Amino acid sequence: MKKLNFYSVTATLLIAFSSMASAAHIANPEYDFGHDAVGNEHGATSILLNAKRGHEDNYGHPGLHSGINQVTATGYKDQGLGKTTYGVGDQAYYAYLDDFSSKKEAGLGVCKQLGTVKGRANQCVPGNDDNVTKGEVLKLSFKEKEAIHKIEFHDANHNWDFTGNVDISVDGGDYVTYALTHFLDLNLLGKDFLFRNGNAGETFGEQFYITAINTTPIPAAVWLFVSGLGSLGYFRKKKPNLKLVA
Repeated sequence: MKKLNFYSVTATLLIAFSSMASAAHIANPEYDFGHDAVGNEHGATSILLNAKRGHEDNYGHPGLHSGINQVTATGYKDQGLGKTTYGVGDQAYYAYLDDFSSKKEAGLGVCKQLGTVKGRANQCVPGNDDNVTKGEVLKLSFKEKEAIHKIEFHDANHNWDFTGNVDISVDGGDYVTYALTHFLDLNLLGKDFLFRNGNAGETFGEQFYITAINTTPIPAAVWLFVSGLGSLGYFRKKKPNLKLVA
């Protein structure tokens, strides 16, 4: 039987703990709304949020999008099953950043009414209306077109457990319903994303926060695609010519 030394045991434990950590939160997310809310709980007509990191190019250098990725969060009243665009004239609610509760993350939600609570302005009143609930829509508008790959959600109690659905609309397209999970793996491409409770037949339904998002800016994605085509061309050129010998 192979003996385990101190280093191999340590490495095994580190891998195990890192796996546990990655299961709890998106590793190195592009947008980390749970982090944005820490010590900064408030609501506003719109909240501008900056990316936490810049995308790298194929050589590990900071990409052209480094430091300029931004997203604006706004909240609206859900005015019907077919409503997939919001703007001037629509009933606006407040985008809301909800801080930790019982040492558990929250993130972005929607609040109908703001007030002053314990001397702090722009707090959600009542306090349990600070997530995306039935009849509310959270809109995320990116500065540049993005490809969303993974979204992290928490429920109304800042937990991972979900029993409902979430509807997502991209750039004014039809809503698509997804089963809510802590991590939702997707491949969505666009600039404007709408999120709402997906349980159309229920009076209450599931409540949720968007905690973090992983994205890839389109120029970087296009560069990877072009690089892949270039590689195919290179290997095609290197393929030897085969001649039949009589």
